[in-house]
Amino acid sequence: ESALLAGFRTDLLEDRVYLLTPAGQVIDLPRDATVLDFAYAVHTDVGHRCRGAKVNGRIVPLSYQPATGDRVEILTGKTAQPRRDWISASSHFLTTHRARQRVRAWFKRIDHDANLAAGREILEREFKRLALHNIDLESLPPKFQLKTLDDLLVALALGDVTAGHVARVLHETIAPPAPAPAAPTTRAPPRRGKDAVVIEGVGNLLTVIARCCQPLPGDAISGYITRGKGVSIHRADCASFARLAARDPSRVIVVEWGGAQGASYDIDLVVRGYDRKGLHKDVTNVIAAANINLIAVNARVDAATALVSMEFTVRVSDFEQLSSLLGRLSAVPNVIEARRVA
Repeated sequence: ESALLAGFRTDLLEDRVYLLTPAGQVIDLPRDATVLDFAYAVHTDVGHRCRGAKVNGRIVPLSYQPATGDRVEILTGKTAQPRRDWISASSHFLTTHRARQRVRAWFKRIDHDANLAAGREILEREFKRLALHNIDLESLPPKFQLKTLDDLLVALALGDVTAGHVARVLHETIAPPAPAPAAPTTRAPPRRGKDAVVIEGVGNLLTVIARCCQPLPGDAISGYITRGKGVSIHRADCASFARLAARDPSRVIVVEWGGAQGASYDIDLVVRGYDRKGLHKDVTNVIAAANINLIAVNARVDAATALVSMEFTVRVSDFEQLSSLLGRLSAVPNVIEARRVA
């Protein structure tokens, strides 16, 4: 019985971390807590004014997860300026419910117009990162049980709806559902099942994802019959597809996403930031930690501006996984932007 109790206590201890303030006070937090969670555990005002952190004398990003026994020092500014991306789950700045609620409460106190503007900025930034265009915004609120677009924008600003949620809904909204059974016609119905792409009225025809635009499930797509390589699948707004269609409209074919399970797609990303030691390693570690395959990489530094541009080809399954990865990459120190190549 004593051994069982000792084991139980050990399990409890392993689920917590015990951190020290510079004055020696012990702060008890969940094991996956970040230094920003630590700041809010010390005091809400300390969290709101947090600008950076040191762990054992070394500066770390706000998403850093300290271990038991670490001494954490919070670097603060004079005014409270919490950031909206702190409450985004994909950014991994805050993991404790209490800290997130403190940030949400702060933003709820600011005026309605500011929340609308911030929500619209979050939505537009997500569309830009995912290289999405011509989205029907009015169709989105009902997907979140909200009445108006303004309600959705405010929910985004307050963190009640995240960019990742929007990405998942876009995938579900844009990708066409399975058609209802219809009366037999002279034209063969689209095949549904294991294929990633369905070609209207045609069976067993080779399809190739076009490298020029690299569509993902959820993107509006069109097909173009090539010579010897089957049907190339393009995004509907792809400039290369527009040129091909203008040259020979008779080779354009109707296609749509199928019901393939476990399908994956190669996508090009660009990550730009200010060069520093270890930046490339930190970015590739984020990709590895997201359990995403890295297919190719190319990086170059502009010596005049100290700006680094890293181009990656990664293999993802859908918008949601891509959105989560881009959010994590954007949170890496010194990274200016991370986006899908349009």
